[in-house]
Amino acid sequence: MIGYRAGSRPPELPGGGASGPLRVATVITRLDGGAGVLALRGAQALDPEAAQLAIVAGSGGRLLDEAAASGIEVVVEPLLREVIAPRADLLALRKLETLFRERNFDVVHTHCAKAGAVGRVAARRAAIPRIVHTFHGFPFHEFQSVPRRQAYLSIERRLGRITDVALCVGAAVAAEAVRRELAAPERIRTIGVAVDGPDRAKASMSALLPEARRRARATLGLPADAAVVGAVGRLTYQKAPGDFARGASRVRRLRAAQPLRGPAHRDRRGHDLRRSGRRERRERRARPRGTGRDRHAGAAAAARLAGRGRPVSPRLARGRGPHGRGGPRSRG
Repeated sequence: MIGYRAGSRPPELPGGGASGPLRVATVITRLDGGAGVLALRGAQALDPEAAQLAIVAGSGGRLLDEAAASGIEVVVEPLLREVIAPRADLLALRKLETLFRERNFDVVHTHCAKAGAVGRVAARRAAIPRIVHTFHGFPFHEFQSVPRRQAYLSIERRLGRITDVALCVGAAVAAEAVRRELAAPERIRTIGVAVDGPDRAKASMSALLPEARRRARATLGLPADAAVVGAVGRLTYQKAPGDFARGASRVRRLRAAQPLRGPAHRDRRGHDLRRSGRRERRERRARPRGTGRDRHAGAAAAARLAGRGRPVSPRLARGRGPHGRGGPRSRG
């Protein structure tokens, strides 16, 4: 287990509750992507005088450095992985239990399925007073075999019995958690998606204004009356950028074969706001299909979204392979 903090070794944490700040451990397999951003923003939002934070992650990229730079202790445990690996998972469970006992955390907050399973069991065995879990989605879906889906459901329900609070990212996730009886309804809470701070939030609200829409379309070189479909996300397999490319290509072929009438006659242009991931290989796959121009927006995504009409979210269920054949992978 590797631990570090920007600039120095982490100090000993004082006792929680009335004797000092709460000791909180945030556990996630990979501090990356949307789940990683939400976990980090949640940790950064806590008052440092009221809580002392430690992020325990199996891996990660820039967010690990960002967490350390903001003064949050970071503990990297390579055995904490997304892929189901019984031997590594058992070792990770023992290491997390030891860590929780030694540091005497008041709260353990886990994210996603794999870290949620290993982290919550370790916290329970270490007699942590409060266990919180965030559902970003679920490891089960309709493309799995019935036995696998039922096994995942059974595991989540058992874990729900030792969970004090279940946070759900979005109302749809909360409704599904209640419907599937993953935790008692009174312990389920709905939360929003974290953004990068007040400046980005302000930009997102400003994007709703008509003048912002006109500026965004001018920046992208789009006619003011064009109907635009956009896909936003990291350029990774799980986000399925190829599905968007194929869909846009099919719309063009259908339009060429049978021109649309009425308001739909306006030009369809496909734009993909892409960032990170295996970009070049996926770009080469998309370009021959004639999907239109793409844009790598990065930090400018919020402003450019103002130029779009209808957002599209192509993605695959985590754990699902081509045609619904998933390997032994959980939503980590």
